[in-house]
Order: sequence, then structure tokens, then C-alpha cells
Amino acid sequence: MKDNPDIILAYAIYETGMDGPVVHYIFVKPEFRQLGIAKQMISNLKISLDNCTFTHWTYPVDELIKKLPNMTYDPYRI
Repeated sequence: MKDNPDIILAYAIYETGMDGPVVHYIFVKPEFRQLGIAKQMISNLKISLDNCTFTHWTYPVDELIKKLPNMTYDPYRI
């Protein structure tokens, strides 16, 4: 938020692995969802979800995996 930069609306926990990005968790506060905040964070991180590994299967992943079938679920990469 431009008028208060100390407010956290969302966060992402990820790492750059030897075989590509590993996304552990992406969270957006409920009242700010569906505004493109997670997409903007991913874009700013310069990672591609199409060929990434993710470690937490959350509800939004159910829809995302249909669009990006090359994502790999590996809960042991933590």
C-alpha cells in the first residue's frame, strides 16, 4: 500500500533450487485475494510456476495445477 508501506498484504516463501524454483507457500490476506497480488509477486520474483516444484498443496493449487500441469508436488523438499 502506497500510503502505508509497512502493511503486509501477502508473502511468498520460495528458494532457487539446482533444478529450478521451489515454492513452499504463497499467502494473500483473504480480503485482498482475487486482485492479482500473488501473480504480481511471482512476476517480481522472476520465477516460472510452469516448471517449478511446490511443497504445500493448498486449495488454490487445485485450480492452478490444471493450468500448469508441469508443476511438481514434492512435500519432502522442505
